Amino acid sequence: MLNFISISSDYRGPTPLCLQLILGWFFICFNLLFCYSPAGASVIDSGDAPDPTFPTLYANNGANHILGGSAYLGSCVDADLDGQPTAGADGDDTAAGSTVYGTCTAAGDEDGVSFTTAVVAGSTADIDILANSSCMLSAWIDFAGDGDWDDPGEELFSGGRALTSGINRLSFFVPAGAVTGTTYGRFRCTTDGVVSFTGQASDGEVEDYEIMIFSSIPASAPTSVTASSSTTTSLIVSWTPGNANGCLFASWNVRDAGNIVPTGCFNLTSRAGNSCTATGLSPDTEYRFTVQEVCTNTGQNSPVSEPSDPVATLPQSWLLAVKKTGTGKGRVTSDQGAIDCGEKCFDTYADGTEVTLTAIPEEGSTFSGWSGDAGCQDGVIALSQDIDCTAGFRRFPWSTFLPGIVNRSEKVGENDSN
Repeated sequence: MLNFISISSDYRGPTPLCLQLILGWFFICFNLLFCYSPAGASVIDSGDAPDPTFPTLYANNGANHILGGSAYLGSCVDADLDGQPTAGADGDDTAAGSTVYGTCTAAGDEDGVSFTTAVVAGSTADIDILANSSCMLSAWIDFAGDGDWDDPGEELFSGGRALTSGINRLSFFVPAGAVTGTTYGRFRCTTDGVVSFTGQASDGEVEDYEIMIFSSIPASAPTSVTASSSTTTSLIVSWTPGNANGCLFASWNVRDAGNIVPTGCFNLTSRAGNSCTATGLSPDTEYRFTVQEVCTNTGQNSPVSEPSDPVATLPQSWLLAVKKTGTGKGRVTSDQGAIDCGEKCFDTYADGTEVTLTAIPEEGSTFSGWSGDAGCQDGVIALSQDIDCTAGFRRFPWSTFLPGIVNRSEKVGENDSN
């Protein structure tokens, strides 16, 4: 090994054999780190279906695609060091690649295939395939449930299916004998033409999916989910039920955007009761809701609905109440709202509203000042809680004998100092 290396006679370092061993290990490690790739030196995308049940790892001739071109599924594709097999066929999503083509979202790079209907034995299923550019689609689903994609009828599109840039709406037939439950599918897009579910393609992408096969059509998703403002801490949520199909109704599952079931929307066990009042919400805050029909029979739950448009709860409101006290008489009015006390001595205001109260003494009386809760002292109240204010009126002692004596209208800071 490395016998071409010569050592000069004045060399005082390690012995030649040691030096050869050190250099040998260096070259081995360098090649492992920088030159070796199971699929060659190219940047590669791989699948993530469970292996060895399905061929995913390079050692098992797993499907892989050389990256660099414009052909791929969905909004992006990223590179893998090897296949990423997981039980949920989501390893390629959860393991972000260092090299990315396109723009990936938080959901990862496997976003090219959308099932728009349930996959039901003995019926036709619909899918949307999003292609970044033109390519040939080859696809398989393990309908037999035996851990492979080579049984008759498991290739979805015999001879492939040509895709164009954008959304391609396709249909395929699910055999009547398809085994119900969880199975796996593989979708490959490449300009190489029709390919197998194993081996390398010169461009494109492979996406694997965990798929549920149903024995009958599940409930369809609720529609027209709306929320309407009710109070500062509640919203009314309503929806239109979808088709029950094979569902034996159990309950409605209402959740907000944080996947939380709001108080007031628990235990909705009447299919006809297609609304609830979500309570315990935050004031002046936007919320969106989704609804799902839950069934007692396995696998028949509806898909989750599209979310409602965002709707905000009402702003927090506070009660401002006015009382009058003293020997005199007068009215209190507000520059905002409808306080005219006299007749109406309270009103509600949005959080943070500033209200100026004006005390108007009747003839023979004078305004003697404000009292009550903190914030009432000058008649200018910034509402951040419920507040009670008291206006004092004092009667002139000679007013009984001298009618017509001038009265004084007092506003902010004009308290009688006499």
